[in-house]
Amino acid sequence: MRRLPRSVLLVVLCATVLVSGGAAGQTDGVTLNTTVDGEPVADGDRLVSAERPTVSVSATSNETIRAVFVRVDGEDRYRNLSVGRENFSLTRELSLGPGSHDVAVIVSTDERTKSVQFQYLRDLQGPVINFSRPLNVSLDSTKQVETNNTQYRLAFETRDFVDIERVDIVVDYFGDRDINANASNDGDNGTLTRPIETETISLDSASRSFDRAVAVGPGTTVLTVETEDAFGNIRQKRIGVTLVDDGTPPSVEATSANFTFVNETQRLTVDQPTFNWRGTVTDSTGIRSVVATATNAGGSSRRVTLLGSPPSNRTEGRQRQTFERKLELEPGANYFNLTATDLFGNNNETAYRITYDPITLAERVEPEIRLYRNRSRVDGDETRLFVEITDGTVRSVVVEVQGLTTRETAFVDVVHSGENRSRVVSNRALPITEERTQIAVKTVDAVGNEHVATLVVDRDRGQFVVGNRTESGFVVYGGPQTVTPTPTATPAEVTPTVETDRSSTPGTQTGSTTANNTDESERSPGATTAPGPAETTRDFTPATATLRASGTAGRSSGFLAPTGGVLGGTVALLALVVALVVGLSVRVRG
Repeated sequence: MRRLPRSVLLVVLCATVLVSGGAAGQTDGVTLNTTVDGEPVADGDRLVSAERPTVSVSATSNETIRAVFVRVDGEDRYRNLSVGRENFSLTRELSLGPGSHDVAVIVSTDERTKSVQFQYLRDLQGPVINFSRPLNVSLDSTKQVETNNTQYRLAFETRDFVDIERVDIVVDYFGDRDINANASNDGDNGTLTRPIETETISLDSASRSFDRAVAVGPGTTVLTVETEDAFGNIRQKRIGVTLVDDGTPPSVEATSANFTFVNETQRLTVDQPTFNWRGTVTDSTGIRSVVATATNAGGSSRRVTLLGSPPSNRTEGRQRQTFERKLELEPGANYFNLTATDLFGNNNETAYRITYDPITLAERVEPEIRLYRNRSRVDGDETRLFVEITDGTVRSVVVEVQGLTTRETAFVDVVHSGENRSRVVSNRALPITEERTQIAVKTVDAVGNEHVATLVVDRDRGQFVVGNRTESGFVVYGGPQTVTPTPTATPAEVTPTVETDRSSTPGTQTGSTTANNTDESERSPGATTAPGPAETTRDFTPATATLRASGTAGRSSGFLAPTGGVLGGTVALLALVVALVVGLSVRVRG
């Protein structure tokens, strides 16, 4: 028996009739002692026990005791109206049902009445369980729910008049005979009567509020929440959870280093002989297995089990799995075929092609040779040429100046030679020794391929003669008709920029490079206009002219010298003379 604190006293419904002349528990001349199961009871106490109470009454008085009553819920369980002496004692077991009862012991003399009133709670039920997830779970039936998530979440609260000693979740997994061959079907028509496996999850009984995910498997899983109080009273509530097939295979997201596979059509090229494949497989109904077959370019295959079948279909922690595998590659196309299967047999078969090429992707990008017209000019015997080589890896850049009349090389400038660079800029004065001089920018990329861009300087006209990119190799910037290309990111393995800015004196000489620190905020790789708007000169029309073997332009750009030259002018003059002679001859005959 336990005594409850007075702060939780219930209203006593039993009214005790007092005779005139005294108050209960305060009457002079009458002593009343009451015990329940051997423990003293005071007026207003509240007791709780799972057993039937045994009440003992002892009364003494200097007056003759006339009557003694023991009442439960207003009903006399003991009544003696003819005591006739000054002392009295009684011990009696009260037959009480479950729940709260109001008990009163009354002793009466000719003049006075004294009583003790208390409440007795006979606790024969386990702690109350109230569910918030799922709702409407009753005591007398199993709540049936469906889910496609192997982690089913329970949320509930418990309460009791006394301490709660135990809160357990008993998991009985019955499975599905169509999915799990080990299911036990002992009932008629295949009814599952014995669980395949049972697990008991013990919770902290001191907590009165619980929120817990429980693993369930394909078919039926019965979750029984069981509570027990200090008297050994047990209460149970059951939820039958059926895991259903969502019909969706597992999703696979594969990533490795800076590479991301979008889907099975994604092709990846790497420049290293090993590749760390990393991926994440996700499925709400649970992942049964993940296997892969690695096939290298030589044709040899190897099967790898990344995640084996679980010992139980109740797959806690198998909704999301991350894997990593080191693949040995051979030059050419290597394949990594992944098969992920969920608990219902839905498969996701994904194939990845990883091409191993010892030459890096960055080295395969063709550099772009850019001529900035707004920063280049022809000024007598000196030409200022602003050229940028970018969008690739550049091993070397050489600028050569050659007269078209003498075919002599007047000047050679080694702008850059050595380590691979993502961007090289040449901004210097070049000597012009003949009327028409060709300037060639020769670029060698990291693979060893040479890319040449050429233009002609017409010294007398003060103009450049340059064709389009296909004809000249230049991409011309700095005018309204210039097409702006998409900027290309700098490859991580190359050094950003080399820029030269020197003046030279006329004459044949070989220049050596001096690397200057450039302001990359002004001259970033992929810039579509020349840096320094303050230095911008007038705009020009993009060039479209080409050079003949003689060094003359084939067609005009509008920005450069008109078509023709010495040979073109001579032909036109001869045609005019012939026309005049023919006209005179006809006139004489006439």
